[in-house]
Amino acid sequence: MSISYTKVGDYLLPNLKIVDKNHKENLNKYGLLRLNFIKKYRKNFYFQLIMEGNLYQYLLSVGKISEEKVNDLMQKFIKNDNKLSEKFKEKDSL
Repeated sequence: MSISYTKVGDYLLPNLKIVDKNHKENLNKYGLLRLNFIKKYRKNFYFQLIMEGNLYQYLLSVGKISEEKVNDLMQKFIKNDNKLSEKFKEKDSL
């Protein structure tokens, strides 16, 4: 990645552009939680992702992976817990 600079007075300022991509998918709960975490505790990483234009894709991938893990864990939990099985629900609905 190469960054070009413009000299303003005695300072060199980077020529940064905001790339407006139309994001079709919304971030889920885990993507937003990760965004808040890196904004607060990993500022360098956050600004690096912004400058490279990869922040949205990173948060989207974190959200998808987290959602898959939660779904897998819940399915395993339901499968191993007798009170959550369908047979038990038929016997005792309450």
